[in-house]
Amino acid sequence: MNQDFAEKLSLIVHSALQKKELRGVVDVLKNVVEGVNAYGCVLWVKDPSTNVKNVSRNRSLYVFADWFDEGGGGGEPIREIPIEESANGLAITSEEVIHINDLQTDPRTFKGDYSVHSAKFTSMCIVPLKFDSDQTNATLSVYRRGEVHPFTPDEIGFIKQVARVIPSLYQSICDKVGHVLISTKSWMNPK
Repeated sequence: MNQDFAEKLSLIVHSALQKKELRGVVDVLKNVVEGVNAYGCVLWVKDPSTNVKNVSRNRSLYVFADWFDEGGGGGEPIREIPIEESANGLAITSEEVIHINDLQTDPRTFKGDYSVHSAKFTSMCIVPLKFDSDQTNATLSVYRRGEVHPFTPDEIGFIKQVARVIPSLYQSICDKVGHVLISTKSWMNPK
């Protein structure tokens, strides 16, 4: 990973650790998008009742958090995708990073009406991760749209590094939120 991406990663970690609210995860996703000049980013997490290694029909991944470059997030109306019909599911089962140069032509992608036709997603980088689990159960998916513009090896390395720290950052943010709730006892005196 080049020096520029290493500095960006350091800033993302520092910024996330300053948060005392769960919105910090969304801020991390925003920084990933900006760091690689992408359009959006989704943290997909599998249905907790799904055994991903033994996939059966109707098993899904759900949006845990997202950020899209359209005024601050929420740009992805699709809230679930099938594990067995998506590159995200493949990344989880194979535990390998998947780089999709062109979503239109790659057979591994879920071609929902929104992702390909409305949002015009073109390129995608998917990094599997263990999110609040000891098993690979989630992906960090970064999207580009418009003209096909594949991610460079340095950009993929940066996305992998951020994905690697997201579970720890999430846990740190949760710990801070819990500490604030306990220390202020604000949960005992609702207004």
